[in-house]
Amino acid sequence: MAVDDTKPPKIKRFAIIATHNDTHVACLYFNTNSNSALPVYIRSLHLSVQKNQMPNVLEHDCFLSCDYISEKLIENLKNEYLGDSTIYLGKIPDSVLEVAKQLVVSAKTIETRLKKKYHLIP
Repeated sequence: MAVDDTKPPKIKRFAIIATHNDTHVACLYFNTNSNSALPVYIRSLHLSVQKNQMPNVLEHDCFLSCDYISEKLIENLKNEYLGDSTIYLGKIPDSVLEVAKQLVVSAKTIETRLKKKYHLIP
């Protein structure tokens, strides 16, 4: 799906990890590589995901960036999906989702208020 909160804006695959009041979702972006120019701490929050773990979702091995939550309006996602139902690629396995949530909870780069908003922490 086309996203505008990356530099530059681009087409990204993402995983929805939580919802808020049936109005918003918390998303994590998939990246082809873990950028070696990033600080080690940030790279430690990039979860390696193998294509065989999610063959319907991924075209190759990649990284799920758990250092940043992208908030999206559910209404916007519905409108996008209704326009192109092929954008939904499949479910993220529970095992991947749980590790991703643990990394998000531990991430100092994500505000506590966001973690609370999405019930990732009490």
